[in-house]
Amino acid sequence: MPFQGQEIFKLKQYQIYVVLLTCWGLDFRREFKRLDCIVRKAKELKKDISEITSNDISDSLHLFEIFTFIPGAKGYHIALFINWICCLAGLGLLAYQINLLLQTIL
Repeated sequence: MPFQGQEIFKLKQYQIYVVLLTCWGLDFRREFKRLDCIVRKAKELKKDISEITSNDISDSLHLFEIFTFIPGAKGYHIALFINWICCLAGLGLLAYQINLLLQTIL
């Protein structure tokens, strides 16, 4: 692959990295909040972290639900919708990158 084509290919990959890093950052933030809740409750109850049950954190169970907008709702339909949108977007970006790669090679 010519040097210029390789540089253009690398420059156009930033969309994928932005999407992946954003998803990773949101997931990290959610996991951090969950773990922080468990650690605080373990210190508060003077228990080992492995001994914490769902009854102990019943006031913070909303942290363990995925994408809920209505209290008490499970939110499975929202997660399913987001998963399909992300899969379709990922396939679109993959097709874009393959097309770009083929254009730079040929």
